[in-house]
Amino acid sequence: MENKIIKILKNTKPNINFSKNKKKLIKESILDSFDIVTIISEIEKEFNISIKANDIAAKNFDSISKIIKLIKKYN
Repeated sequence: MENKIIKILKNTKPNINFSKNKKKLIKESILDSFDIVTIISEIEKEFNISIKANDIAAKNFDSISKIIKLIKKYN
């Protein structure tokens, strides 16, 4: 699952090495709100889930592990 998420993140921000930058994606301004919208769309397609509005919060996208936890919530 982590590799799929890294691929989605790389497609959104190709100039960032997400294999090394796995934490503080929001806090360090690696991802912004526009990126999150794109990432949500790609995650929903890739994992065949629908993320509810109340889960669309920066805290759920600040690290790869938090993104994995969010996806697992819907699987």
